[in-house]
Amino acid sequence: MGGGFPGGMGGGRRKPKGDTSVLYSKLGITDQKADLKEIRKAYRKLARQHHPDRGGDPEKFKDIQNAYDVLSDPEKRKAYDATGDPDADPRMVNGRPKRKGKSTVFDLKVPMEQFYTGHTRKIKVTKTVICSTCNGEGGTGVETCSLCRGRGARVVDRQIGPNMIQRMQVPCNKCDGKGQTIPRGGQCRPCSGTGTQKEQKVLEVFIARGMKHGDKVTFSEEGDQHPDLIPGDVVVVLKAAPHNVFKRTPEGCHLILEKDITLLEALTGFQFNVTHLDGRVLTVSSEPNTVYKTGDVKAVREAGFPLRGDSTFGHLYVTLNVVYPRALTNSHRQMLQKTFGTPRRVTETTDMETIQLEVVNRAAEKARFRELLQETHTQYEEDSDDEPRGGGIHGCHQQ
Repeated sequence: MGGGFPGGMGGGRRKPKGDTSVLYSKLGITDQKADLKEIRKAYRKLARQHHPDRGGDPEKFKDIQNAYDVLSDPEKRKAYDATGDPDADPRMVNGRPKRKGKSTVFDLKVPMEQFYTGHTRKIKVTKTVICSTCNGEGGTGVETCSLCRGRGARVVDRQIGPNMIQRMQVPCNKCDGKGQTIPRGGQCRPCSGTGTQKEQKVLEVFIARGMKHGDKVTFSEEGDQHPDLIPGDVVVVLKAAPHNVFKRTPEGCHLILEKDITLLEALTGFQFNVTHLDGRVLTVSSEPNTVYKTGDVKAVREAGFPLRGDSTFGHLYVTLNVVYPRALTNSHRQMLQKTFGTPRRVTETTDMETIQLEVVNRAAEKARFRELLQETHTQYEEDSDDEPRGGGIHGCHQQ
């Protein structure tokens, strides 16, 4: 039964609450429930009056600026209102560190060109933010819950067997775990008493050149806000979109290009143009006096991907596929035989059987043989049923 509850049992002694009206008084504000618009208006009026460039007192202006810095920030203001300490850590709730909210994960599809050159993308996220009207309080006349005494949770005992009681902590049903209650009519209208609102924000995602599929860009504390939580992060996961020309190796530094060449090009050489990811047109030429075959891989050095944060480039690997002609005319055959010689022939013998290759549909043949095997198996089972039982051979009678 250890532990403790936020701001209560086992939480250590709290510092006494200070005067929460001091910063408001420095801005000339008498109502501590003033909204952000009123605070800004009061600050601008005093700033114009006391700015050092207009002959104002630098120390007085510094006090005004410090007061505004706290009261214009919803989190700092809430921490100040709770403690009376202008330096109170907004990451603490009732003397305990706030938990951090969950991260919001956003998948972003990125063309290969943007990974190659670097790019900045804009995304729009909808998130929950602290209501600026009520500063996350939910309304006016907020009071500490009398049932849980502001802890947001209660301890209840539940009997689970004879002489066996389980003590457990459950959220307070009177304040819904908030630790505070708002009287009827005191709820903030813009947020309907929740203390939060929805807001859209545009984030700029910088894709550094050399980044790859699965890399993440994190926006710290740009996630959903909650009065009692540190905002979570927005995590943008980069997803590579397929490219119609290039493929990227898993480690990300090399490019692969699959290129079809004709039989003539495989034998006599080739040349082709390819538009690179940054718009350059590369002319790729074969090696002199080289014969290529399907599956050959050749490299164009330093024409691959840039390494992230480095000036080094990987290679462009070209995988060749030789495309053979579908048919040849007699004149083509004669020309080839004149160049390469006639094909070899076998020596005929009296017991030789001549057979010729033919086109076959492998899928159809596979299905046909499967049916034949099934028929054979069925016939074998029928023949086995006709055999005599008990061994099949009768014993011999002695004469």
